[in-house]
Amino acid sequence: MIHQIQRLGIAYHFASDIDHVLKQLNETCLVCNNGERDIDDLYTAEQLSPPLATQVRHALKQTIRRGVPRLEARRYISMYEAEPSHDEVLLSLAKSDFNRLQKQHHKELFDLAVDGFRLQEEITICKRQARGRYFWILGVHFEPELAVARRMMTKVIAVTSVLDDLCDVYGTYEGLELFTQAFQSLQFSVIDAL
Repeated sequence: MIHQIQRLGIAYHFASDIDHVLKQLNETCLVCNNGERDIDDLYTAEQLSPPLATQVRHALKQTIRRGVPRLEARRYISMYEAEPSHDEVLLSLAKSDFNRLQKQHHKELFDLAVDGFRLQEEITICKRQARGRYFWILGVHFEPELAVARRMMTKVIAVTSVLDDLCDVYGTYEGLELFTQAFQSLQFSVIDAL
């Protein structure tokens, strides 16, 4: 059940409960096996039912920790729905949570795109899009309560991108050396020399 909740992308709702259950399960496993893991009951993918074999192949190809959480949740919702024994309540919660978060992310992206458009009007050299910057941060912070962090990090990346573009186009070697010194020392008096 914990695996399904994690794969469906709704584990953040139950984080403390999952942590508690996993700690208990780990302690029980260690006591029952005298501290050793029992690997005699592993099966090959050929022995599994087709929906489960698909999940196993995907899990071996890309673990849940290596994937982008929202993309992995979307992929697993389809796999879980194909399972004959899926829990309708859990599936419904996962779908509604996914759709709610997607709607929130679209709104945030729209707001950031409007800000980015204003910036692009002022600085014509800005070539990177807000969508890519936002998606990058979304891979790390997808939870609804981290909206402010997503917005701030996207803006930090936007400013960094603008500085990079400005340095690429307008920077001279001497000017960039002074800029680097000012930035590293955080002495803004050096900026006057630029």
